[in-house]
Amino acid sequence: MKLVSLFTRMGLLALGMILVSVLSADSVWANSSDDYPTTSGLADSLLTEWALPLLILGILMSMAMIGAAYLVRDERMENLLWEFGTGEAQVIEVEEEDDDDNTVDAVEEEKADESEDEEEVEEVEEVEVTEEPEEPEELEEADDAQEAETVERQARMDEELEERRNRLESLDEKARKKEEELIRVAEKAKTIDFSTLGFASASDADDLQRIKGVGPFIAEKLNALGIYTFSQLANMTPEIEEEVNVAIEFFPGRIKRDEWANQARTLLGGEEE
Repeated sequence: MKLVSLFTRMGLLALGMILVSVLSADSVWANSSDDYPTTSGLADSLLTEWALPLLILGILMSMAMIGAAYLVRDERMENLLWEFGTGEAQVIEVEEEDDDDNTVDAVEEEKADESEDEEEVEEVEEVEVTEEPEEPEELEEADDAQEAETVERQARMDEELEERRNRLESLDEKARKKEEELIRVAEKAKTIDFSTLGFASASDADDLQRIKGVGPFIAEKLNALGIYTFSQLANMTPEIEEEVNVAIEFFPGRIKRDEWANQARTLLGGEEE
């Protein structure tokens, strides 16, 4: 970089000497003219007669600025090293020492984590050993009861769907369109995990319109699907939220954005108080 700086200085000096010799020549000042200089004439001279000198000047100035930038950087580095009272070799040694310390710390942390994991595994194994297994008969009875309730509920819903279909012919066009949509929603109840939501009927119904984002027709759709209570909404997982959203043909992701499950839990907490 010092060589570039030296070359730039020599180039600027040579260019300056050339320009001075050209401008001081007698031929430049001997011819007089009555014509006044114009902007277009000046531009034409710069682009023709002075094009090469201007190009060389631009290149030299660019090299000068690049060299100056590197010199300033080197000077700042030297000042920093002088302020901290250390040389480049010492700086490198300090960085290497820090890297070694970090490596040692990382190894020690890894060993500590491994020992903690081993202790946790041992504790879990002890808990599993001490826990008494549930009676297989009780589990089977609970599964049988849940399965029977699911079958009974599905049969009841199928019966209600059949009654709704039979009533379609007696309805006007607007009411028939609404009823067909509710029937379409009810048919999707099989895709919902009611073993997690819980079962409910119209006699247990809460005012679902207290949930922000639930209007009258959306409440009817939820009822048609088999959802009547805040407790059922509160039990929704992210997967069930998506299933219900699709089943009631609502705006994509709306149930999750409006946080129906959290709203239902809040309402349940208020009722308990």
